[in-house]
Amino acid sequence: MQRIAIGSLRLALATTLALAVACGGTSTRDVPGDTPGDLSADTSGLDVPAQGDADTGGRDQGTLDTPASDTGDSDTVTPTDVPVVDVVTDTFVPHPKADTIPLFDEATVVDFALTFAPDQWTQFLAYRTAKSKEYVHCTFTYNGEVFADAACRSKSNTEYWPEEKKPQFVIRFNHWDKNGRFRKLRALNLEANPYHSAPIRDRVGMWFFRQVGLDASRVNHVRLTVDGAPYGLYMNIEVVDHEFLEAHFPDPSGNLFDNASDLTTNETTSDGSDLWNFDDMVDAEPMDGDHTAFFAAVAKIADVSEILREMAAEATFPTGDNFTNGGTNFNWYDHPNRGFVVIPWDVDDILSKWGAAESDPFTYSGEAELALPPSKLRQLLYLNPAWKAEYVLHLKTFSEDWLPQVKAKIAEVCTQIRPFVLVDPYAASPDISDFDADCLDAANRADRRRVYLETALP
Repeated sequence: MQRIAIGSLRLALATTLALAVACGGTSTRDVPGDTPGDLSADTSGLDVPAQGDADTGGRDQGTLDTPASDTGDSDTVTPTDVPVVDVVTDTFVPHPKADTIPLFDEATVVDFALTFAPDQWTQFLAYRTAKSKEYVHCTFTYNGEVFADAACRSKSNTEYWPEEKKPQFVIRFNHWDKNGRFRKLRALNLEANPYHSAPIRDRVGMWFFRQVGLDASRVNHVRLTVDGAPYGLYMNIEVVDHEFLEAHFPDPSGNLFDNASDLTTNETTSDGSDLWNFDDMVDAEPMDGDHTAFFAAVAKIADVSEILREMAAEATFPTGDNFTNGGTNFNWYDHPNRGFVVIPWDVDDILSKWGAAESDPFTYSGEAELALPPSKLRQLLYLNPAWKAEYVLHLKTFSEDWLPQVKAKIAEVCTQIRPFVLVDPYAASPDISDFDADCLDAANRADRRRVYLETALP
């Protein structure tokens, strides 16, 4: 670990600084080592090349220097001249296995192929009719390399399957044989959201997360054939599993929890009680009164700085059903030294009606129709003035330095995949003008979010 001075972050009042020390501004387990869019908005940046690529997962901390400012609500943070407070952040640079890099190449649209025996394809379709996420036998081919007995099933919310023009796939190489791997991967995850004419959001969102220093999946676009027939474009989203942990953390031996609660590593040696105890502690903490003991406990079992960074990244867009919204679209990783960290997942509805550009960065918990309960942990973290100030600093930095680059990234991705959308037999919309309008809308929303946050964060 290294201590990184983040600009001129000045936290208000001596009590704030005392609280940061007494209540754990950073995890004590850190050790060295290891709205509908206004299409008339300015879109001049849509022809600007994207700046940089984070497929290797490197962290660019150089953009974090920002001027001193009032970094939060007036009831908790006010301008004052106090010493800069360093933020501890993980500077480990992910190192994906070399064999996997071509599979996630963003510079091109990669070709994948699936083939099924007739009875297996019939069974696959029957499972979809029954809304059952069961695997069937399939063969996966990439660049002439064949994995003869993979396992394929449908993914996404089963209630949406009747509305999908083409199935979304999970392809597992270790389902029938636990040691099965393809280029050292256990699985692939192919997404085709039927509700956005431009299939770009997970790719743009995960790119953003990696750029701002979070451990997030690689995403590119692939062209898929099924039994020789073209199925069009999919987003290929890196699965968060043990191989992901090996690439992103010096110590990958901790417990990984998918869907916010499901233990997916160490299943034979752990019962997942570490997360249950954490959840119980949060549930038991009242929202009023003295939280000193709670803050100290959280700092011992969670990497608070990383969680605040992840919260700010989600709120920058914002997301609609993820960690900050009280949803379950995220992963917990209980790092043996750093404690719990959040690994983002499933941001396919960012920059859309599911996350209004003018939503409050402290209280937004998804659109009302989603009926998500607000994240209590998020609400409690805000009650620590130092942690809230750290969150605000990240939010300001991400908005000012990175949202303008999101616009350029959208242009880059939309330009790359447009010819493939044009010939996709199962494109979300058969009219390419809808694709163009959705790309423009996403860029406009990024602009509107940046303008809103400039006024919402003094």
